Amino acid sequence: MSRIIPFTDPLQGSAKVAHEVAHLGNYALPVISDDEIKEIRANGGDLSARQMSYLSGRSWAQEKRKCSSGDYANCYKVKGNGGPQWRIPMQSALNGLKPDVREWFLSKISGVSSPSDDDLRRRDEAFNKRSAQRDYNLEPAFQRNAIVKLYLSFIHTGRGSIISRKQEFCDLFERGAFLEMEDIRREISSVHWKTIDRWITVLDAAGGDVYALATSYGKNRGKSSVPGWVADVLLRFALHPNRFVLAEVARLTRLELERKGLSLSVSDATMMRWVKRHRLENEHLYTLCRDGKKVLNDKILPFLRRSYGGLHVGDVLVSDGHTINSDIINPHTGKPKRLTLILVSDMRSGMPLGWEFSDTENTAAIAAAYERAVRKLGFVPRVMYTDNGRAARSKFFNHDDGLEKLSGFFDRLKPYGYMESVFALPYNGQSKPIERDFRDLHEFEKLLISYRGNSIENKVARLSRNEKFAKGLHERFTGGVTPDVYEAHSRLSAWFSEWVMRETDKASRFGGRSRFDLYQEGLAEVMALPGHSDRVIAPESLRYLMMIGKKASITQNGIKLFGAEYWHESLYGYKAQGKQFLVRYDIQDLRSIYVFDETGEEFLCEASSDVWSGHHPMARLLGSKEDLQRLDDSLSRKGACTGATIRMAEGFFDAAEYNMPVPVKAIQTAVKIAEAKTGTDGGELGESERERMRRRLTAANLAQLDAMDEF
Repeated sequence: MSRIIPFTDPLQGSAKVAHEVAHLGNYALPVISDDEIKEIRANGGDLSARQMSYLSGRSWAQEKRKCSSGDYANCYKVKGNGGPQWRIPMQSALNGLKPDVREWFLSKISGVSSPSDDDLRRRDEAFNKRSAQRDYNLEPAFQRNAIVKLYLSFIHTGRGSIISRKQEFCDLFERGAFLEMEDIRREISSVHWKTIDRWITVLDAAGGDVYALATSYGKNRGKSSVPGWVADVLLRFALHPNRFVLAEVARLTRLELERKGLSLSVSDATMMRWVKRHRLENEHLYTLCRDGKKVLNDKILPFLRRSYGGLHVGDVLVSDGHTINSDIINPHTGKPKRLTLILVSDMRSGMPLGWEFSDTENTAAIAAAYERAVRKLGFVPRVMYTDNGRAARSKFFNHDDGLEKLSGFFDRLKPYGYMESVFALPYNGQSKPIERDFRDLHEFEKLLISYRGNSIENKVARLSRNEKFAKGLHERFTGGVTPDVYEAHSRLSAWFSEWVMRETDKASRFGGRSRFDLYQEGLAEVMALPGHSDRVIAPESLRYLMMIGKKASITQNGIKLFGAEYWHESLYGYKAQGKQFLVRYDIQDLRSIYVFDETGEEFLCEASSDVWSGHHPMARLLGSKEDLQRLDDSLSRKGACTGATIRMAEGFFDAAEYNMPVPVKAIQTAVKIAEAKTGTDGGELGESERERMRRRLTAANLAQLDAMDEF
């Protein structure tokens, strides 16, 4: 019978083995330790007489006698420390236990007992940690596991004690007796049996997970450790907006700590390695502190991807400005300058529709680009997606303009289906799809003879100091000529014609198709939609609507604008009044301007440029037929103005009644002049001439004339 120990009795059993207390009903039972459980598992489930005594409550000597007498079936002896030792098969041992003890022992030996939440958490953490091993740590784990399997198979076969079998295995392994271990012996040439036992213990603790045998070397590879008080000073310089380099960060940190009287045992190389690793783990922090929020948004933060499938061609027009990396003659000053290109394209197809060159990104250039884009499109878009610049947000486009007494022209398009303007986020190039087109536009900039380079590092050689050969070569091929706005427009139009026909990347939003094909296909779909005709605007209305208005005064030769003089007969006679007009113009076509009254409501005329200037000084003798014809036309215009003034004066005097007194002598003189003209005396003057002269006299003069016989 098993010996029941009262709960109040002290624990009994071998002092060499740690015990736990299992509460079974109203009594307590000495229980073998976890190390003993692992040993039983390692022995294939066979128990020693000593282990059986812990479960049965009998003494060790009693269990030996039961083994000798054959009470346990299939009991056998093995060599061990101190001589032969009995082994009791698991099934025979279970038959010799009480039912409740048997059930408890089975749960203990099989590990069926429900683990706690902490056990599960620790298990998962250990498993994840083992799974995160690097590749160069896993290969030794597989080699060790192969050694363990061969080791267990060897020590449980053959004769001799366990210790001797273990030592024998190690000797044979070192001599290369196991042919299947030849590849492993290149990495592990010798091993001690205590080391293999430790590997077995590690495997048991990990539930047989081979990854538990992985080596731990290299886990700190590439890592550097610095004290926390040193790290704080390092970060102060590493995150500084002045962007110190690593060597400067380490040196300044050392100087700062020495100034505070602190001794530093960490080398500069260690501090630099620590900063490198910290930056890799906190790149977003370094980018914000050293480079700013815009760089953080452009390079670190995730960005949204648009889907353009829900748009039709012409629904949204996108515009933005880009400073050209080539010199172009400024039409306002006549000097070379990197002008700004205002480009308007369709968001759905990416088709460029309108553009304008200007010295700055101003309302005139933006309006001209939009006017051309809408004219090219053929109808009014629903949304204008513009840059967040000051010009695009100006009152001219979006609010009441005091000069014209009208709303901004975006609002004036609403009768044609226009909805509203949308402005891109400031300093966020990702939100404007047209920015990608400017990258391709760099090819066009290189085709211009005045190309300068797209950065300081990439500027052309002729702009560098002492590059006489490059300057001479440029002068030789270009003649020192800089393209003007008209040539830039022509070249850009030709380049766009080829660019829109190129096939795009299949991974892009165009799906490998060209911009032109998408535009043509989408345009046909839009024109077939119901209500499309409501969005069509007449070219004349669009021209007046989207041209830029500017106040201008008149001179003797007309309105002076952009270095030219614009004249029309309707402007004749306004100079002395100091009158101002509202002038509308197209910066691309400055041959004429449209002149309105000061309110901008009444159209006066379309004035032409250079009517009075540019004449040949000797057109009749040395000039060509064109010079002579132009001179005659100008003289005819001037004569027409003179004749118009004379007729106006005569009509005025004929219609007006003057009240200014005229001396009698003057009247007599007038009569004599009239006689000389008609060859008659005063009495024979015609009635019409007499009436005309009488209208020019006051009532007092008439009274004098009535008294004169000759009148």
